[in-house]
Amino acid sequence: MLKNFIFDIDDTLYDQMDPFRRALTEVFPDLDQDRAPIWYKKSRYISDTEFPGLAFDPEGIKQMQIKRIQAPLADDGIAISSEEGWAFQEAYQRYQKDLTLQADMRQVLDLIQAAGQPMGVITNGETAKQWAKVETMGLTAWIPADYILVSEEVGVAKPEGEIFDMICQRMGIQAEESVYFGDNFKHDMVAAKEAGFHTVWLNHRDRDFDGVASYVDQECADFSEVLTWVQKNLN
Repeated sequence: MLKNFIFDIDDTLYDQMDPFRRALTEVFPDLDQDRAPIWYKKSRYISDTEFPGLAFDPEGIKQMQIKRIQAPLADDGIAISSEEGWAFQEAYQRYQKDLTLQADMRQVLDLIQAAGQPMGVITNGETAKQWAKVETMGLTAWIPADYILVSEEVGVAKPEGEIFDMICQRMGIQAEESVYFGDNFKHDMVAAKEAGFHTVWLNHRDRDFDGVASYVDQECADFSEVLTWVQKNLN
């Protein structure tokens, strides 16, 4: 029986393409904006691959943030300077302060709250930035602040199993009675499954990986499918 519902934040509770596209339009208005989904997907791959090793290295994170827009554009033969890359990052961060909780995910949180089931968050990122997102989306209306773990703040990042053990200890729950929702296959699905959680993969960027059947209990192609799954599986 699933009793506890734990969520990732980025590209799970809100659509991360929106601030990316808005920053791209502002900083590089002459580029082909129809390429944004491709550049975003490549950018996220760089973040997902490199962030865990840089989680507690601010300068390393800054260089990665520049690289994750430089490299996708370079693949299309577009060269930008480090200064332009950082200008994009600053715009991206500014638009993230104006993000909105995705409508279907708001319904998910409402349903779980109405059922009286505990909810929590595990998110990788810098403390101030992730808590700003929590505040902007008003997540503490559904999830107690004590049940929100930010990697920099707690000193460990996904995919390390310790952070999943930490949320269980913090909430007083059992992993086998809990489900984790996330968009990242390795850091969310593989890590959560290895920690003993049930897993729901929001694969709305149509990523393809080996071993999905071993680590994913439910794959959802978009936010609405997550809502449908919760409606069917909420006790």
